[in-house]
Amino acid sequence: MTNETTGPKPKSGLATGLAVGAIGFGAMTFLYGGMLGRSAGWELMAIPTLLTFGMARVAIIVQRRALTYASLIGVALAVLGFLMGA
Repeated sequence: MTNETTGPKPKSGLATGLAVGAIGFGAMTFLYGGMLGRSAGWELMAIPTLLTFGMARVAIIVQRRALTYASLIGVALAVLGFLMGA
């Protein structure tokens, strides 16, 4: 998105950090659910899943870019991990 007076929109470090964090937490949740299986319980798996979802949502709200939309991959991994561990 460009503006005649300001030029291209600068990339936000906050959005990048949240997107990378969401991907990381999603991968962690997926691996954790895969290793523990049903013994993890839904209470233990809900916290990182909701954290991943919140980080991805805020990253997309702050700035819509390809990397922030890639954070939805982390959300998908977290949901799969939640289903494996719950």
